[in-house]
Amino acid sequence: MNTYRHEPSLKVLAGMGAAIFLLAFAVNPLLGVASDVDRAQLGKHGQATLPPTTGFAPENHDGVPGVWLDGPDGFEIAKRIHLNNGTPLLIYVYTDWCGYCRRLNTQILPDAGVQACLNQMTKVKINAETSEQAKRLASELRIAGYPTLLVRQKDDFMLRPFPTIVPPQQFTAACQAEIKKAGG
Repeated sequence: MNTYRHEPSLKVLAGMGAAIFLLAFAVNPLLGVASDVDRAQLGKHGQATLPPTTGFAPENHDGVPGVWLDGPDGFEIAKRIHLNNGTPLLIYVYTDWCGYCRRLNTQILPDAGVQACLNQMTKVKINAETSEQAKRLASELRIAGYPTLLVRQKDDFMLRPFPTIVPPQQFTAACQAEIKKAGG
């Protein structure tokens, strides 16, 4: 006797997983990277909507200021959000031992102007050495050094390099240019 068993495709399961993750991210502070931010300050897709004048840049457990999607799973979610809402996608690949990464985290990213611009982008951070999956993703992104910032507009075919160790004003100008390209 043949029995037919329906098994959902991986795409369906991945989509359901992303939806469950986004819901859990918004509801459970233990699952989201935004646990340092008051839930009332979170806008759609878990992006913080902080006023630029506060100078407030919440820090995650890894020292990266602001609210970012995290890791290879966060990268997949960030790609979907980016394609759905058209905001520029910013990918930050770093390691714990990298001195320039710490400098970016402590001297550039906490700047109020930088945070105001970053809050208008879809952001994901990937520690390239936390798992085999993260190492594979860094390799696929062709990361040759740290820190690496990559940006993509919705209609771009390729990721483009984004300035890293520059003064906050120059970083902000680069962010504003990307936001303007996206129509923001």
